[in-house]
Amino acid sequence: MTIKATPHIHFPATGRIIAMTATDGTMTVQTREGETSAAYGKGSVVIADGLSNSIAGPASLEEARGLASQIMEGEQRALTHPQCLLLLAASLLLFTAPGACAPASAQTLERNPNA
Repeated sequence: MTIKATPHIHFPATGRIIAMTATDGTMTVQTREGETSAAYGKGSVVIADGLSNSIAGPASLEEARGLASQIMEGEQRALTHPQCLLLLAASLLLFTAPGACAPASAQTLERNPNA
Protein backbone atom coordinates (compact mmCIF):
# COMPACT_ATOMS: atom_id res chain seq x y z
CA MET A 1 0.00 0.00 0.00
CA THR A 2 1.31 3.47 -0.80
CA ILE A 3 0.62 6.79 0.88
CA LYS A 4 1.25 10.05 -0.97
CA ALA A 5 2.90 12.42 1.53
CA THR A 6 4.87 15.65 1.68
CA PRO A 7 8.03 15.53 3.83
CA HIS A 8 8.41 18.37 6.34
CA ILE A 9 11.04 17.43 8.92
CA HIS A 10 14.06 15.19 8.28
CA PHE A 11 16.25 13.57 10.95
CA PRO A 12 19.63 12.83 9.32
CA ALA A 13 20.90 10.63 12.18
CA THR A 14 18.12 8.06 11.67
CA GLY A 15 16.89 8.92 8.19
CA ARG A 16 13.38 9.31 9.58
CA ILE A 17 11.00 11.81 8.03
CA ILE A 18 7.90 13.44 9.46
CA ALA A 19 5.49 14.06 6.60
CA MET A 20 1.90 15.09 5.99
CA THR A 21 -0.40 13.11 3.73
CA ALA A 22 -1.01 14.87 0.41
CA THR A 23 -4.42 13.30 -0.20
CA ASP A 24 -7.29 11.59 1.59
CA GLY A 25 -7.10 7.81 1.55
CA THR A 26 -7.72 4.52 3.28
CA MET A 27 -5.40 1.83 4.57
CA THR A 28 -5.78 -1.66 5.95
CA VAL A 29 -5.11 -1.98 9.68
CA GLN A 30 -4.99 -4.99 11.97
CA THR A 31 -7.36 -5.09 14.95
CA ARG A 32 -8.24 -7.76 17.50
CA GLU A 33 -11.18 -8.69 15.28
CA GLY A 34 -9.03 -8.94 12.14
CA GLU A 35 -8.22 -6.59 9.28
CA THR A 36 -10.32 -3.49 8.69
CA SER A 37 -10.14 -0.39 6.53
CA ALA A 38 -9.25 2.94 8.19
CA ALA A 39 -9.63 6.31 6.52
CA TYR A 40 -7.19 9.20 6.85
CA GLY A 41 -7.46 12.76 5.67
CA LYS A 42 -5.20 15.09 3.76
CA GLY A 43 -2.74 16.69 6.20
CA SER A 44 -2.44 13.70 8.55
CA VAL A 45 0.97 13.12 10.10
CA VAL A 46 2.98 10.09 9.01
CA ILE A 47 6.48 8.97 10.01
CA ALA A 48 8.70 7.21 7.48
CA ASP A 49 12.10 5.59 7.71
CA GLY A 50 15.03 6.40 5.42
CA LEU A 51 13.68 3.99 2.80
CA SER A 52 10.28 5.75 2.61
CA ASN A 53 8.56 2.97 4.57
CA SER A 54 5.76 4.26 6.79
CA ILE A 55 6.47 3.33 10.41
CA ALA A 56 3.66 5.26 12.17
CA GLY A 57 0.46 6.96 11.15
CA PRO A 58 -1.20 8.47 9.31
CA ALA A 59 -2.95 10.26 12.18
CA SER A 60 -4.71 13.60 12.18
CA LEU A 61 -3.99 16.34 14.69
CA GLU A 62 -7.41 15.62 16.20
CA GLU A 63 -6.48 11.94 16.65
CA ALA A 64 -3.20 12.93 18.32
CA ARG A 65 -5.07 15.32 20.63
CA GLY A 66 -7.56 12.58 21.46
CA LEU A 67 -4.73 10.15 22.25
CA ALA A 68 -3.04 12.76 24.45
CA SER A 69 -6.33 13.42 26.29
CA GLN A 70 -6.88 9.70 26.88
CA ILE A 71 -3.36 9.38 28.30
CA MET A 72 -3.91 12.35 30.63
CA GLU A 73 -7.22 10.82 31.76
CA GLY A 74 -5.35 7.66 32.73
CA GLU A 75 -6.76 5.32 30.08
CA GLN A 76 -4.42 2.33 30.12
CA ARG A 77 -5.13 1.25 26.53
CA ALA A 78 -3.99 4.66 25.26
CA LEU A 79 -0.74 4.33 27.20
CA THR A 80 0.03 1.03 25.51
CA HIS A 81 -0.93 2.11 21.96
CA PRO A 82 1.92 0.68 19.84
CA GLN A 83 2.67 3.96 18.05
CA CYS A 84 1.73 6.32 20.90
CA LEU A 85 5.07 8.02 21.50
CA LEU A 86 5.99 8.27 17.83
CA LEU A 87 2.67 9.84 16.85
CA LEU A 88 2.63 12.31 19.73
CA ALA A 89 6.26 13.31 19.17
CA ALA A 90 5.73 13.74 15.43
CA SER A 91 2.55 15.75 15.96
CA LEU A 92 4.23 18.03 18.46
CA LEU A 93 7.22 18.65 16.21
CA LEU A 94 5.22 19.05 13.02
CA PHE A 95 2.49 21.32 14.30
CA THR A 96 4.64 23.56 16.53
CA ALA A 97 7.79 24.08 14.44
CA PRO A 98 7.95 27.52 12.80
CA GLY A 99 7.59 27.06 9.06
CA ALA A 100 7.47 23.28 9.39
CA CYS A 101 4.26 23.04 7.37
CA ALA A 102 5.60 24.96 4.39
CA PRO A 103 4.78 23.20 1.10
CA ALA A 104 7.28 20.75 -0.33
CA SER A 105 7.05 18.17 -3.08
CA ALA A 106 5.04 15.05 -2.30
CA GLN A 107 6.62 11.61 -2.37
CA THR A 108 5.27 8.10 -2.12
CA LEU A 109 5.67 6.21 1.16
CA GLU A 110 5.17 2.47 1.52
CA ARG A 111 3.11 1.22 4.45
CA ASN A 112 5.28 -1.02 6.64
CA PRO A 113 3.10 -4.05 7.52
CA ASN A 114 5.17 -4.64 10.67
CA ALA A 115 4.47 -1.18 12.13
